[in-house]
Amino acid sequence: PWTPADIEAAEELRRRLIEIDLAHQVLRERAAVQARDDLLAVVSHDLRSPLTAINLQASMMKRDLITQSPESTQRTRGAVDRIASASTRMSSLLNDLLDLSKIEAGRFRINPAPQDLARMLSDAHAVLSPLALEKGIVCSWNCPAGIVVHADEERLFQVVSNLISNAIKFTPEFGSIRIEGSRAAEYAEVRVIDSGEGVPADQQHHIFNRYWQARAGRTLGAGLGLHIAKGIVEAHRGTISVQSVRGQGSTFRFTLPLVEQ
Repeated sequence: PWTPADIEAAEELRRRLIEIDLAHQVLRERAAVQARDDLLAVVSHDLRSPLTAINLQASMMKRDLITQSPESTQRTRGAVDRIASASTRMSSLLNDLLDLSKIEAGRFRINPAPQDLARMLSDAHAVLSPLALEKGIVCSWNCPAGIVVHADEERLFQVVSNLISNAIKFTPEFGSIRIEGSRAAEYAEVRVIDSGEGVPADQQHHIFNRYWQARAGRTLGAGLGLHIAKGIVEAHRGTISVQSVRGQGSTFRFTLPLVEQ
């Protein structure tokens, strides 16, 4: 029979082997993450050059349209618009993939500074409200003056524009979208409220997952926008959530830290 010392030695050996195995797993996971990051870096670098060239050629073709016949001009203009639209979507997807890689690797960084919340919401409304008007959607905004948040301006605009774009996408014609900002005890809150189709209750806990699609079988994007928005908000030490009733619309809200007065 084994002595107590033998059993203790065997248990210690077992613990050491488990520790070694866990260390090897961590190293493999780190290597996999690094390989993914390297691949994304190479792909994004190699694709940006042809995308830039496509955009430049599209701009040149638009300038050359002046010298063409009306019928030829119409065909060329349509081709140019499709080229520009495709290259814009490709650039957006590349940026989303790079952001996703940084968020999941814990290397996502922001550059926060004091920002006037009303001005930022006004800017987002000015840029995106024309898209809503194309569907007959009334898009309004409201935010009291004097709310100053500690935020990265570019990243905050990315979050707000993503939420507004989604609201436009899923709100039927002649619906409504409201963009609201307010002050709470120790933080500011932004809400994007739409009268769209809503999200089923059993799907709401998936909505911020990566690659999640609101509608099965339809291509509505890569499914990264809300996942990245969540990463950006959490990098600001805020929270993001959704409240929705099927057929009655959705309310997306997120919080941001206030600047110390």
